[in-house]
Amino acid sequence: MIVVWQSRHIDSTNDHVQGRVFNEDGSAATSEFTIWSGAGSQSNPVVSCWGSTACLTCFEDSTDIRCVRVSNAGVVGIDFILNSITAGTQSLPQIMVIRNSFLFAIWETSTNNGDIDTRSVWLSTGGGISSMTDQCVACTPSPEVKPSLAVVESTVYVSYLYGATMRIAKMRIPSTVIRHIDVSPNTCTSAVIGIVGSSWIGA
Repeated sequence: MIVVWQSRHIDSTNDHVQGRVFNEDGSAATSEFTIWSGAGSQSNPVVSCWGSTACLTCFEDSTDIRCVRVSNAGVVGIDFILNSITAGTQSLPQIMVIRNSFLFAIWETSTNNGDIDTRSVWLSTGGGISSMTDQCVACTPSPEVKPSLAVVESTVYVSYLYGATMRIAKMRIPSTVIRHIDVSPNTCTSAVIGIVGSSWIGA
């Protein structure tokens, strides 16, 4: 397994992304290594792995989402910017491997007019973008924030806050959104989704 985190180990002023690989028994397989230490700060790293050979970690890098491929031996590979829309600020990425064939990523995008939307993109496990243009999961004049991600077989569920309501966007691999489901009409301040068997739970 690989663990990633933001750290000021290299730079006492800015946060960068570090990683370390561990064996199943919890013993360290590698020393701590740097995944990304570009200009400015990087934050909120997440990681997802496929098979037993490679992982992809994504994180906030200035106003974009950057992804870096890392091997199970801790070797840092290619990097790329995840978002095709560069206006505004991109934040809070999440990624998940689906059937060892695709990676699906979501994040918040803050547009220049002050609105906040949730967007997504499909990636190949080779580490490249499978669908070059990211798509809108939830984009209305009202903010859609704090996205969370879960997968049941060939269906992707993205939870997010729509104002004070928790909503779920149901998506089929690799199509666009099928429908939106209101989970709670009460005032919500965060949204997360989990899988129980072949069903989902929103909280």
